[in-house]
Amino acid sequence: PRVRRTHATAAIIAFFKSLTLAEKLDRNVKIETENAARKEKTEKHLLDPNAHPTPGSAAASMISYTDEDIATLQMPDFLSRFKNIPFATDRHVPIPLGFFRAKSLCHISLHSSTLDTVKTNNLDGTTKKVILDVHKLGDTLGPDILPTLGEHEEAAEHHLRFQSSKDAAGDDGPYATFWHDHHAFFFRQMDKVEYYEAWAPVEAKRRHDFRAEGKTLFDPAAYQFDYQQAKSTFDLRKEF
Repeated sequence: PRVRRTHATAAIIAFFKSLTLAEKLDRNVKIETENAARKEKTEKHLLDPNAHPTPGSAAASMISYTDEDIATLQMPDFLSRFKNIPFATDRHVPIPLGFFRAKSLCHISLHSSTLDTVKTNNLDGTTKKVILDVHKLGDTLGPDILPTLGEHEEAAEHHLRFQSSKDAAGDDGPYATFWHDHHAFFFRQMDKVEYYEAWAPVEAKRRHDFRAEGKTLFDPAAYQFDYQQAKSTFDLRKEF
């Protein structure tokens, strides 16, 4: 059986139990990010074992939460801070995909009272609304185009959940369905690993185009055309 990588000894278990909730969240975010990198390394190995002879190592175990930790995470005040700030921001400005990484979402939740914010008018032009200052927070919470596929996949999963939760019709509603189809298109591509650098800007542009146009009809042919164009440009650039 696989040896658990995190809780290796009784002393280590005792140490992790002594951590505060914030410390556990920070460490679990780091573990999740490292596990995503291991997964990506294994995927590259499976697709091209000659170029990538070594698969990723076994995933590390997450730090366990106590019943008290879970109760704290379920408190309405904690959950409202976690949800309302990104929701209010997304109604006014595009939120970079990097903000949806697990470590970024935890940062937003734990430091909501000290995050850089700006005031903007409500969409109906009435009262002022406080939203995240996405420009100032970019260095802390992450860019719109992430450097690795592993980070992108993690953020995309959270982005999908976030957007789907805004559909009054639920996960099967038109808004949620569009975002599912959007992310699924890129993840279904057999060459997504080697061409990530090429298609990541395409994915970002499609996200912003949807925001500008507001259409919920997914167009797979248009996505496929953009994807192939990005690959061709990427290959030509490599030749020179």
